[in-house]
Amino acid sequence: MEMVLPPDPDEYQQQILDTVHDHNLELIGQYYQWFERDLTEHVRNYETYLRHLAGFDPQFINCQTGKDYFSFEQNRYLFELAVRISAETGVRITHETHRGKTLFAAHVAQDYHTRLPDLADLS
Repeated sequence: MEMVLPPDPDEYQQQILDTVHDHNLELIGQYYQWFERDLTEHVRNYETYLRHLAGFDPQFINCQTGKDYFSFEQNRYLFELAVRISAETGVRITHETHRGKTLFAAHVAQDYHTRLPDLADLS
C-alpha cells in the first residue's frame, strides 16, 4: 500500500500503520509535495520527509522529486541526496514522473536518465 506518512503525525497515523501490519500489507512510502519555492527550505523538508519515511521500513519510497523550475544542478542535488539517504537507511528510493516536478515530461526524464544513469532509480 503506497501512502503518505507526514513527519508531523496525526492521530490516525499509528492506526494506519497498525492496520498495514495486521493485514500483512507491504508499505510503500510516498513523497509528493512541498510547496516552498526556496531551494534550501525544499532540501531541508525533502531530507526530513525521506528520513521519516525510511524509519517505517517500507518496501521502498516513491518520490515526485524536485520542481520543474529548479535547474538541472538543483534537481541533481536532490537525486544525490536521495541516493545518500537510501545508502544510509537501506531503503530504495525511486523517482516518478509527475507534472510540476523534475521529471514532468518523458523527454526531460530521458535527459536526466541519460545524464545521470547511475545516480537515481528513475522508475
